Amino acid sequence: MNIKEKTQELLELLERTIKENAKNEMAISFSGGLDSSIIAAIALRHGELTGYSVGVPGSYDLVNAEKNAELLGLGLKKVELSEQDIIEIIPKVKRTTGLSDRLNIGIAVPLYASCSAAAKDGFSSILCGQGADELFAGYARYLKMEAQELTRELERDFLALEKGGWKRDSSVAKACGIELVAPFLDQRLSAFARELPLEFRTDGTERKIILRELASLLGLDKGICGQKKKAIQYGSGISKVIKKIEL
Repeated sequence: MNIKEKTQELLELLERTIKENAKNEMAISFSGGLDSSIIAAIALRHGELTGYSVGVPGSYDLVNAEKNAELLGLGLKKVELSEQDIIEIIPKVKRTTGLSDRLNIGIAVPLYASCSAAAKDGFSSILCGQGADELFAGYARYLKMEAQELTRELERDFLALEKGGWKRDSSVAKACGIELVAPFLDQRLSAFARELPLEFRTDGTERKIILRELASLLGLDKGICGQKKKAIQYGSGISKVIKKIEL
């Protein structure tokens, strides 16, 4: 099995999925990371695209998103959240998701803010990179696992998405009047990814190997291709704020 051939096949699957959801104007939840940059690069081939990046002023995600949006030629709207903004959003995501722990709140708050901003601008759907970490071994903890354990954990984490992260995120988007579109979770694409050899996903030191190959194939900047994952609650700076807030 050749990784370059599989990378081309992955590109074709993403192209098909994004094209099927394409409208004249689209929105994307954009952190500037590898996953959202790949989706943005492909979506830009099929229509106008506006990125929405969320964070506290000066946060990693806002800075990174602005830099990489410029490299991609993506129009970007930055949503800067004050502590008061975050305090006001928290009850809304708790009510919507039924979740109240700091991890889930830290993830849901920036998504709520980006979906809310996109809805105010007239969008009815927003693209996201949900599913890439579980399909392509994006979490750091995967690097410590032997092959058998890793295979088991990747499958377990992917199957848990429907009742976990995806349920949370899609309900947050719906509360804003937005449909969340996750190209990586397309049934055809996820089936393809789950059959890939582990070494196409991680080699024990690098993660998301085939996605980095895809970024290179798309001609993305080397800085994008080599980026390490920074979880949204940390990249946005939201985590630091909610640590000080009584939930």
